Amino acid sequence: MDESPTDAEVSVALVDYGLGNLRSATRG
Repeated sequence: MDESPTDAEVSVALVDYGLGNLRSATRG
């Protein structure tokens, strides 16, 4: 994967990561 990810892919990844953290925080 030499190509740099598009802004959309980065946004999706960040949102997914943020949601995961939120779920962990609410669960814990």
